[in-house]
Amino acid sequence: AKKRQDQDAAHAAAQRAQRILEWMISLHEAGANDLATPTSECFDVVMKAWCQSNHADAPQTMEQLLVRMEQLYREGGNADVQPQTRHYNHVLRAWQRSRTKGSARRAEEILEHMNKLSAAQHADTDSPIRPDFDSYNACLTAWAGSDENCSARKAESVLRKMESAYKEGNNNNNSKDLEPDAVMYNVVIDAWAKVTSTAKTSGRLPYESARKILDRQIDLHERHGAAKCRPDAYGYTSVIKACDNMSGRSKRQREKAFRVAETTFLELCSSDHAAPNHVAYGTMLKVCAHLLPAGGKRRELISRLVFDKACRDGCVGAMVVNRFKEAASSGLYKEVMGNIKKNSLPYDWTFRVPKSDQALHRRKRKKKASRKFPSNINKNTNLKP
Repeated sequence: AKKRQDQDAAHAAAQRAQRILEWMISLHEAGANDLATPTSECFDVVMKAWCQSNHADAPQTMEQLLVRMEQLYREGGNADVQPQTRHYNHVLRAWQRSRTKGSARRAEEILEHMNKLSAAQHADTDSPIRPDFDSYNACLTAWAGSDENCSARKAESVLRKMESAYKEGNNNNNSKDLEPDAVMYNVVIDAWAKVTSTAKTSGRLPYESARKILDRQIDLHERHGAAKCRPDAYGYTSVIKACDNMSGRSKRQREKAFRVAETTFLELCSSDHAAPNHVAYGTMLKVCAHLLPAGGKRRELISRLVFDKACRDGCVGAMVVNRFKEAASSGLYKEVMGNIKKNSLPYDWTFRVPKSDQALHRRKRKKKASRKFPSNINKNTNLKP
């Protein structure tokens, strides 16, 4: 009820702000008060109010305000009211938050319009519009959050355009505000990981597309100096998660997907800027359970190696234990766990697991670890299956 009240209050505030703006415009056009001449800052305030209201009418209303700015600028010659990139970004964010049918597509149309205006600017016009990080991020996030079948492909398409703009700007020393960050890559990779269909798109399966995006991210970071897009555990884990969607396919296809997941996991383990967390370990164990033949020596070996490393890294939570139980044989599970229960795991196994994810750990943790591993955990095992 309180959330609804807050939304109603925000909507009412946006309406009041717009009424004041319209009053200023009417005074200006009637020549009644030169001090009431609206500026781009006035529109900026009203657009922000509408965007923060999250009202269903916000995107369309903000587009109308943008058109009104353009009219005042073109017809009245008021340079102070000329639309800027930030005004377009307000509209893009509104469509991103909308999550209604067609909202992502409309956001992409606006981004394309901004690119056309930017291209016209290079043709000696006076347009100050140029898509920046916020422009691409809003459009990309809108597609990634869409429930349309093409959402992952469309989100990747926006990311590719941003990569191209960044590289082009990098050559001209004008790319600072076009550098993609790790979150954007994570969002697109995760969008592919959520594609449950195993049909190929542009000649690739969803997990292959996810891995290709990670490869481009690594290349942009290492070869093109994009510091903000340095890969993190979330991106690697999302690629592994995408591989798990092949669990219902043929043995050959499952093996191919597992090799991608295994390579990705080992890269994360050996990375000098990222490290696997409890989610990465749990996801890799899940892949072992779903893609490797049950009862096979390889599945037993890799499951044991992954779980042992998770123990050494303090990344064992309830999810990791459950995934290990699913991947390992009952004999291996009993051998490793012994008398240890999920709700009383050793502190040395869990010290890197966020407290919010330790729902099954009822007892309080000691602040200082004993750093003594149970004898059934191999401390010297090298994770190289």
